[in-house]
Amino acid sequence: MATYLKNRLRIKTALLAFWAEGAFSSTIIALALSFMVSVKDYHLYYATGVAIFLGMSYGTIIANELGWEKEWELYLLTIPTRRASILLARITAWSLVSLIYAMPPLIALFVFSGLTQAMPAALGLIMALVLSSTIGIIFLTITKIHPLSLTALHAAIMPLVTRFSTATYPRVAAPAYAQPAITLNPLAYIADLVRYLQGFPTYLLVDPGLALTVTVGVLLGMLSIALHLYERRVEGVIAK
Repeated sequence: MATYLKNRLRIKTALLAFWAEGAFSSTIIALALSFMVSVKDYHLYYATGVAIFLGMSYGTIIANELGWEKEWELYLLTIPTRRASILLARITAWSLVSLIYAMPPLIALFVFSGLTQAMPAALGLIMALVLSSTIGIIFLTITKIHPLSLTALHAAIMPLVTRFSTATYPRVAAPAYAQPAITLNPLAYIADLVRYLQGFPTYLLVDPGLALTVTVGVLLGMLSIALHLYERRVEGVIAK
């Protein structure tokens, strides 16, 4: 019992430290951007962006964890269920668990504006997590790189992915050179769809019908590909 309590305390301490670090860095960045972006209630806009960022990060963690499973594929083959079902269950479970780690921005949204702001942000986090995890799984399966390489790649690419999206600033505030990349970035459509549900002015967002179509199409498409490739990988169809 003493060991269990000790481990629980360590987890809580680590979680509090994670929250404190994230809150500090996010506040500094938000203050800097608030002087450059003229949007009413920008603190709410940015808090939603933080939740979406967290979803992208947790998605990479899921892909990384699943990447290590190639070391014990024989065990997975003994489980009496489809491997794709296992992957889907993992993504679903981690989507819910990730809400715990994203509590600070979600609580801030709830305190300032209630569930009308917090619930769409939580949905945006889950959608970003699904997008990031499926992309990571597809990349690991096709390239067969080491899972640690995926973490390094995530660290290198994420600043560009978030820079050329509408997660931290609206499309109208983006420089001209960034507009084509934002148009091709599915994260931008997820962010705009979430902001539409939160009630932000429509002139800041892409058409909600287009945002919904692109978001649903991309998420279902990437998830379907990831489930198919993961199952083939575990079954040994893809050569090692």
